[in-house]
Amino acid sequence: MEKSASLNGLILIGGKSRRMGTPKEKMVWHDKLQREYLADLLAPYCAQVCFSCRPEQCAELGQQPFPALPDAHLDIGPMGGILSAFESDTHSAWLVLACDLPFVNEQALKQLIAHRDSSKMVTAFRNPINGLPEPLIAIWEPQSYRTLQEVATAGNYALRQALDNMPVQMLTPADPTILFNVNTPQEAKQVPLIAATRQGR
Repeated sequence: MEKSASLNGLILIGGKSRRMGTPKEKMVWHDKLQREYLADLLAPYCAQVCFSCRPEQCAELGQQPFPALPDAHLDIGPMGGILSAFESDTHSAWLVLACDLPFVNEQALKQLIAHRDSSKMVTAFRNPINGLPEPLIAIWEPQSYRTLQEVATAGNYALRQALDNMPVQMLTPADPTILFNVNTPQEAKQVPLIAATRQGR
């Protein structure tokens, strides 16, 4: 059986958080900045963990223990961050996490990694509502890079549509709450309510 590629971690913090009104990577859900929580979560499972960011964010991130990876493809959303990651290391797989997932935890990462199929291009959780793979809590294998390049060159920057052209290992999340993402202040207000419900299980 062919050995899986080394696994790096990529935390996407380059969005401008216009709907939220405050940087989502600086929200505090776990007694620390969300970006720090995610980096600490990924570190035991990845050869290296990087923050995918806009070039102007690099100065702030310079003192972090995890390196900044400036986006070389601006204004095309998360695809730009993933493309930039592969350009920095084409031989490794990237475990990609959006910064707006407050309920991602070690259990979710363990499930994703344990059921990783490196013969596919992506290992991702299936969204229980629409049945589609979630691209921003997923492992992107090195062989996905060429397809991402092709769809980006064609002017299509939607990762979910890119996944239509890729073989994907789809997993049912043990806890679907991990896929809840926060884009607005209204959604942020739901986080403590959902957290209380989860603790009461």
